Amino acid sequence: MSSETLTSLEGLPTLQNATLHIEGNQALTSLAGLEGYERLAFLKVYDNPRLTSLDGLENLTWVSTLKLEYTPIASLEGLSSLVEASRLVITDVDVASLAELTSCKPRPPWCCRTTRTCPT
Repeated sequence: MSSETLTSLEGLPTLQNATLHIEGNQALTSLAGLEGYERLAFLKVYDNPRLTSLDGLENLTWVSTLKLEYTPIASLEGLSSLVEASRLVITDVDVASLAELTSCKPRPPWCCRTTRTCPT
């Protein structure tokens, strides 16, 4: 979903094992409304300049591929319930640590492409 004016994801139907692309939403400040998702095949959060957290994904326990790109997310705290991810790609986000992913075992192959220091 992409919109210059989208400010909320409230009311979005919950489909397990779905593919979500949340990108190019210039006014989006929250992922609230995604609390019903526990499993996703693919989640891409890309170019959402006002989105600073992953709050709303607290119930997500499994994702095959998670891409966080060009969005000023400062923490992975919203992913604290994630127990399995096959692939995690972080590209130019403000995340300083992967410590919030302590429940995710085994650690997935992570790809970090950034001009800053890669999170550890």
